[in-house]
Amino acid sequence: MLVSFPPTGGWASWREVQVTLPLSAGSNALTLSLPSAAEGGVPNGPNIDQIAFDYAGEMTAPPTLVASIEGETMGHDDGNSPADTVVRDASHPESDPAAGSDGLWGDYSGSGYLDMGEQAGDAATFQVSVVQAGTYELVVRYANGASDTQEMR
Repeated sequence: MLVSFPPTGGWASWREVQVTLPLSAGSNALTLSLPSAAEGGVPNGPNIDQIAFDYAGEMTAPPTLVASIEGETMGHDDGNSPADTVVRDASHPESDPAAGSDGLWGDYSGSGYLDMGEQAGDAATFQVSVVQAGTYELVVRYANGASDTQEMR
């Protein structure tokens, strides 16, 4: 399944995209990766600030928030490409001089964000544990300063 990240008007402008997906009871390993051009991908993925999960199905006592994961705490994998998917925080600022005085694009939550790479296969990984199997809503807070929609799978 491809997840679309439309342009946000700049790297410091954050928006949310929502996706529903089935999760099994217990621990679930999830990955967002940049697809190849043949799979609908474009170079340079979005910056990921935060991912939140909410239960989207029927439950006896549905929780208001199942999990919230800051982008800077996610695992990342550049596969066989040069290492360009990195956590951006005070110790690893952006190289773009247009970023804020702290070297980061503003208005992020937590201590930073995950700057997705440019090559197909670059990925963000994370675990989420749920008590009950069912359909969950994944809400990704992201920035896309590019002029075209960026896809991830």
